[in-house]
Amino acid sequence: MLVETLECRRLLAADDGGAGTDDPAPYLFQIEESGEPNQIRIVVEEESLQVWDEVAQSLLDQIPLECVSEITVAGSLDPDELIVDFQGGDFTVPINYDGSDPTTGSGDSLTLINGETESVTHQLQDFASGEIIAAGTTLNQSISYTGLEPINDALVAANRLFIFLGGAESIQFSDDAIANNDDFNLIDSTASESIRFRNPTNSLLIDSADVIVICTVGEWDLMSSFPSMTIDAG
Repeated sequence: MLVETLECRRLLAADDGGAGTDDPAPYLFQIEESGEPNQIRIVVEEESLQVWDEVAQSLLDQIPLECVSEITVAGSLDPDELIVDFQGGDFTVPINYDGSDPTTGSGDSLTLINGETESVTHQLQDFASGEIIAAGTTLNQSISYTGLEPINDALVAANRLFIFLGGAESIQFSDDAIANNDDFNLIDSTASESIRFRNPTNSLLIDSADVIVICTVGEWDLMSSFPSMTIDAG
């Protein structure tokens, strides 16, 4: 584990050091290579950023959020999953996730859990990069990512917007293929990564200026019940 040192930081729950008076600074957490898939979860707890190893169920690091201007998690050469957990609220600063290698197959992934907001926007840049913006009265958060394969977005949102910026591409919108009608669908593209997402409660918008859109109604999750769906192909 590599963690960038900050003067005002407090390492782990057992350290009762004070927050200090330094200005907020970027926080970097490097996932260590283990030879096995890694599962790292970040969460806000008592106004501090906590980093957990979900496989070992151990707290890896903790730092007061007032010390942090942005959060960066850098992946290892193993398959890494970053779980962004909003159980304690949003992180108040931008999050950046660089999955690194591998960049094919199941590879590195991003999972969003335990949050509810008015809107979630996915801006898909290319095969492995993009940005997620959650906006609302209770949850406001931006997450930039690169070097990813699948994304699992389990946030509860009234409105969802998918903006495809990769140029001419084919988009497939369908059920996530998990049995028992789990209220999740899947959106994928020939020029971006796949996103498994919880169905919005109000509206779904797919926006791209230069794509071929393929939507097969029969393949949607049977619990899909959002009142409005718009496909804007420019």
